[in-house]
Amino acid sequence: MNIYRTQSEQVLKTAQVNKQLKSGQIIQGKIQQLYPDNKAQVQLGNQTLIAKLEAPLIAGERYHFQVQRADQMIHLKVLGERLTGKAQENITQLLQQLGLKSTKENSILLLRLVKNGLPFDKKQLSKAIQLLGQKENGRLAQEVILQMITRRYPMKESIFQALYTEKTTQQSEVMQNLLLKLREDSAAMSNNKAILIARLQSLLYGTVNEKEYVLNNIRSDTYTESNPFFQVLKSVGVVNSDLSLSSWKSMWGNASVSSQKGKDWPLNVTPPEIMNILKNLLANKQEVMQLSLELLAKLQKRSQSSATNSETREIQAQLIKIAALLHNRVDLRANYQQFDALDIHILQRLETLSNPSSYVLIENIIKNMEIGSSHNLPGKHFLNQVKHYLSLSGITYENDLLNKINQPQTVKELLISMIPQSDGTVHELATKALNHLNGLQLQSVFETEHFIQTAIHIPAYKPGINKDLKIEFESKKTSDGKIDPDHCRILFYLELKNLNETIMDIHIQQRSVSITVFNDNEKAKLQVAAFQPLLKTSLERMNYHLSGISFKPLQDKPNISKQIINHYSSSSYQGVDYLI
Repeated sequence: MNIYRTQSEQVLKTAQVNKQLKSGQIIQGKIQQLYPDNKAQVQLGNQTLIAKLEAPLIAGERYHFQVQRADQMIHLKVLGERLTGKAQENITQLLQQLGLKSTKENSILLLRLVKNGLPFDKKQLSKAIQLLGQKENGRLAQEVILQMITRRYPMKESIFQALYTEKTTQQSEVMQNLLLKLREDSAAMSNNKAILIARLQSLLYGTVNEKEYVLNNIRSDTYTESNPFFQVLKSVGVVNSDLSLSSWKSMWGNASVSSQKGKDWPLNVTPPEIMNILKNLLANKQEVMQLSLELLAKLQKRSQSSATNSETREIQAQLIKIAALLHNRVDLRANYQQFDALDIHILQRLETLSNPSSYVLIENIIKNMEIGSSHNLPGKHFLNQVKHYLSLSGITYENDLLNKINQPQTVKELLISMIPQSDGTVHELATKALNHLNGLQLQSVFETEHFIQTAIHIPAYKPGINKDLKIEFESKKTSDGKIDPDHCRILFYLELKNLNETIMDIHIQQRSVSITVFNDNEKAKLQVAAFQPLLKTSLERMNYHLSGISFKPLQDKPNISKQIINHYSSSSYQGVDYLI
């Protein structure tokens, strides 16, 4: 049976289908009606098409077809005889024709592919069966295989492991287990391990008050090889320039935040003052870098020859200028300005201040702190937490590399570099964490020509949230390929301590918002009703109108994965004619 274009306006649609159907792929179809001139109406998947027959087929019967060629004209070969009314017999026959074992698991997988109208080839199915045998949870493994074929992923073990790990573990659990193990191995702490610990802590627990935050950064820094935060604090005069690294590390063994300036806090600068100094430095980045570079050149020149009094005064003036940009406290300015021009310490300070990587570190410290500063504004805090996760997790790692977007070292980047150098439990946990991130990435975006769906998973970082938070967005694409904020759908999947499983399904049409809450707890209605006036007012501020909130039991919850399959099927074969 060959597939012809019977009308000129169907040329574009035929081209679109040819991109989906590939040589060797198999799909089930039904001959719905026979026409004169050896033509027939054929149903393939969810689509009805017109075909010209070159094989004697019977109206009303189903057949398995294999793609022989998929270029300007698609050729389908009929596999075996017409199908019987018994699905199991048809599947067994197809497995035999493909030379594959007719086991219960293989039959169930193949039956699900056929029922969903998904095309597949023998090599793909053989690899899928091989992967299926690796997992005890066969049903879940089948879900992963079905998803891989639905989304046209290569049938590779790495992709299978990533998706399977994501479905069988919670991101927060995986991160927590890895974090605990890394802390146990602190004796063999490397720079990357220390940064990874800090990243995991930040993603799991969010940010805390300034005192705890500064202390956590200092303690994490003591485990690194280069101790960049220590060097930055030295460069701005918070730490005496002659303090050794070993003395610095020993200072923090018993340090706590219970007393900001007492014996438990070994600095004469409070954590809020440290944060202000860092903010001042970042705000005056260009000027401080320029002054530091100029001073370095002058000091290096001075070390080679005697300097005049005017040159010395000029150097002193520039140091005073830098100090004024950093500090409001007079004592700190004075401490910063006391130096011997030939002393190595002043050169180290200026080298740190002229180094761009110092400012990347400071920017990340300040940004992470600011995410937690809005804890009294839940909405803003939540949005910041999402941005924080996208920035540090590595969920956009490859895209950032491709587009040369400068980001701080992410969890994924650190895992990739650490796994080859690790072994034992650390290697196992790090691999699982990387697989989980890869699984999330693979499911983060699904799109067709006119439709887009995105998903974000945020670790359960707040008390009362028992599992990771999942958010899905779906809509037709705008002209620039993005989600349309005026016409879209947003779903929140929550597992709450008191209300248990809860799904919020938000539909937006012409900026009118309707919300359906899926929950089996009667208390949910009371909880939502209490916040409805605030929600209505907040939406109006953003030029949205709340049209209503309804409640349904969880048994009526939406099945997004099924909708994705339908999108796949409908976008694959629409309006195309075949020759069989």
